[in-house]
Amino acid sequence: MMPATAATRYSSMLLIGLTGVASYSSSAVAAPSATIQKQCDAIIKNENSSRFAMIEAGLLYYHGMQMGQKCVNVNYAEAFRLLRLAKDSNDYFSLLSDLKLKAASGNPKAAAALEKVDASPILP
Repeated sequence: MMPATAATRYSSMLLIGLTGVASYSSSAVAAPSATIQKQCDAIIKNENSSRFAMIEAGLLYYHGMQMGQKCVNVNYAEAFRLLRLAKDSNDYFSLLSDLKLKAASGNPKAAAALEKVDASPILP
């Protein structure tokens, strides 16, 4: 077993490596949350800048969260629009299957979105 001081140093180094801060104070908790919101805002702002940006924004709109934190409202229509525009058939049809399951389980938002989604093949 390590002496208390070595264990404390190891714990502090681990904490710094994982969070970027050396304590669990309220400011340490707020910083990652604010950072994630800034990332989400940047993804949405740049959604039309490239194919990758469209895919990233589409996935963000579909799930409504980044790194487990809710940061945008779920918008299935916008998610599928961006994925189709990016010609990302893998994510598009994978999420379409998921949306069908959500609609079948009684999710009214998913059922309404499913009526509007274009299920035709995405051509290159």
